[in-house]
Amino acid sequence: MAYEKQEFPRFLAQGYDGSGNGQERDWLSQAEFDRIRSIAQNTYNYEPGGLPGDGAQEGEKYFVRADWNISDMHQAAFVYNYYEGFQDRASDSDDNEFEF
Repeated sequence: MAYEKQEFPRFLAQGYDGSGNGQERDWLSQAEFDRIRSIAQNTYNYEPGGLPGDGAQEGEKYFVRADWNISDMHQAAFVYNYYEGFQDRASDSDDNEFEF
């Protein structure tokens, strides 16, 4: 039998120059950020959200195995695997892009 649980931070935060949010993009000003956000909301009726924050990566795993010697000529093995997890991630996070 085995059990494993993992929890890791994912450093995804980005911000415009001077925002103090995560990895700042020095080529993006607050005025440009606000303009892009306004166009998305007013022209395309799309809410892009604010400055992206950090995320997480979590995983939980179980493994159970039972071997049974039924007789000298017969054996059985039962195996159970379980995995549940998620990972927040940016689409590709290049330095020359800003992702809402």
